[in-house]
Amino acid sequence: MMLVNAPDQATATAITKIANPLMLHLPTADMDYLPSLAFATSPAESERGPAYQFVLNHVVDVDEPTGMFRIPALDVVKISFPRPVAQGSLRDRDIHAGRHHVPLAALVPG
Repeated sequence: MMLVNAPDQATATAITKIANPLMLHLPTADMDYLPSLAFATSPAESERGPAYQFVLNHVVDVDEPTGMFRIPALDVVKISFPRPVAQGSLRDRDIHAGRHHVPLAALVPG
């Protein structure tokens, strides 16, 4: 997927249309073959309109850092393992590891 930010929608769409065949048919640095990829939709680009940027912590003023979260008690254990590749990269095969938090949440500590 490619996100394009440009001064106007016409420019963003033009950039996307130029990049489309390059992204589909040129190899990345780790490929020794020419890929032949496809999009699930046609046309491949989707005009999303203007994008706006803001910072949430400037919008809400709270007394405590956790003031926005209504959690009476929170006991959490986070275990992180070094990843062989960057999360979300082309070689990442474990981008949905967070799905395991739901079964673990049902466990009652003894």
